[in-house]
Amino acid sequence: MSLIILTKPPVGFARIEQLKLAARNLFFGQRGPGAVVDSVLRGLFKIGTDFKFNPRLSEIKPDDTVWVNSSLSALAWAISAKRQDKFRRLAAGPNLVVSPVEHNRIIASPEIDCVLEPSEWVRDFYLSQVPELSERVCVWPAGVALPPVNSVERRLILVYYKTCSDAGLLAHIESTLKSKDLEYEVLRYGSYKPAEYYSLLEKSKAMIYLSNSESQGIALAEAWAREVPTLVWDRGYFEHVSYSWKAKNISAPYLVPQVGVIFTKADEFEDKLGEVLASLESFSPRRYVEDNLSDEVSARKLLSILMGNN
Repeated sequence: MSLIILTKPPVGFARIEQLKLAARNLFFGQRGPGAVVDSVLRGLFKIGTDFKFNPRLSEIKPDDTVWVNSSLSALAWAISAKRQDKFRRLAAGPNLVVSPVEHNRIIASPEIDCVLEPSEWVRDFYLSQVPELSERVCVWPAGVALPPVNSVERRLILVYYKTCSDAGLLAHIESTLKSKDLEYEVLRYGSYKPAEYYSLLEKSKAMIYLSNSESQGIALAEAWAREVPTLVWDRGYFEHVSYSWKAKNISAPYLVPQVGVIFTKADEFEDKLGEVLASLESFSPRRYVEDNLSDEVSARKLLSILMGNN
């Protein structure tokens, strides 16, 4: 029995190309869906688990487990193949659909044994729309790498701007930081390479994070892995086209007191910032990632879910 990872339908995909792509994903990180697969590949290699990444059709056997991530065309192929008993077990997600009713409810297909979602609020949102998925949705967060932590003096406060429906919040944050003579830099989502982000984190003593919502928040975990605590604005609800959902910590589903602090309104920001800066030594974000969100921890949990042990 093997684990098969598909990010595309297995049609005429040579073995040498699989290995090239696996190596590229290991050493040249991607964002979003690509970052999820990157983490899994790193984690599976680290824990010594055999798997096949985008193999040829002839390499998939009847007792294999197939996991499809980030490709609806691969999922459509896998559903058809499962009906023909080409393999034993099928898992899908995350990063396939925003809502389970999209794309003709493909994610609710009975051939899918397990639907992976990155956090509890996403699971709850899915079940609010398709309750019959209750026995098949599993919560599974992707991991992140744990780089060495340098001993350089950290003076920077990094402001990570992804999305923010409060039009004046960023200006208020910058004004507050300037009034306190704090060194800061604003990094806007989509305008940087991962290496630039990591370099800024290595100089940062704290990060302020602005995002309307996060299904998981990989960028947050990458900051925590570098021993950077976070002050996160939490809007409290998710919106996409006609969909909406309310949940606590929806902008940082994995934030706990060990890694940072939440604020919900502009007039809370100054006090919460003071709270974070006055207690920097009390946070232990890297330890939290080591215990809960490392590549290895994530890969082991994924295997448990995919092989039907969870």
